[in-house]
Amino acid sequence: MNTLLFTSAREIAAQIRSRAVSAREVMQAHLQQIARLNPTLNAIVAKLDDDACLALADKADRALSHGAAVGPLHGLPTAFKDLEAAVGFPQTKGSPIYRTLMPDADSVIVERIRRAGAIPIGKTNVPEFGMGSQTYNRVYGTTLNPWNTSRTSGGSSGGAAVAVATGMLPIADGGDLGG
Repeated sequence: MNTLLFTSAREIAAQIRSRAVSAREVMQAHLQQIARLNPTLNAIVAKLDDDACLALADKADRALSHGAAVGPLHGLPTAFKDLEAAVGFPQTKGSPIYRTLMPDADSVIVERIRRAGAIPIGKTNVPEFGMGSQTYNRVYGTTLNPWNTSRTSGGSSGGAAVAVATGMLPIADGGDLGG
């Protein structure tokens, strides 16, 4: 198993900045893990195709090679919680009502994560409208617990939690409706 999958996001970002590893290598490792686990666990939804993800990683590598100023999350693959508006990705909020909603602006957290240099590759699954302690909805289905698939992954950030816990992503956002 690739050690990058369970290296801290901070350490991976430092390795990318120092060019000890490329953003492409990081992306490839995580895409392989997504391909291996996500068909069963269903944590990441509305994912870009792998070629698009790799093209974004190559762009991040080119920025470094040209000496561009980069943010603290530069080159890290990420996915945003499906409650967040993110240009280029649907914002279903886990509800069939919003199945085709494509936002025309990023939410504040999405804008800040992008500005910090993270590479968005998809969305993470949520309960409908983020209301619930289990991650399932009628748009994307259920996110399963990776250690016991007969149990819940929790919620409302169950997709994000499963993606990070299993090494599909080094970093993902989560939130709490109550606070």
